[in-house]
Amino acid sequence: MGANLGISPPLAEPICGKRGKAAAYAQRLLEALQKLIDSGNMGFYES
Repeated sequence: MGANLGISPPLAEPICGKRGKAAAYAQRLLEALQKLIDSGNMGFYES
């Protein structure tokens, strides 16, 4: 039981870190797309 508890936290940390990086990357991507749409460069998609 002690071994499992010792192994779990290190395994959980990288997964959370990767998920956080992916979420941050997706957020930046969405913001960049929103800026393009707002600037009118992609206005033809709205028609």
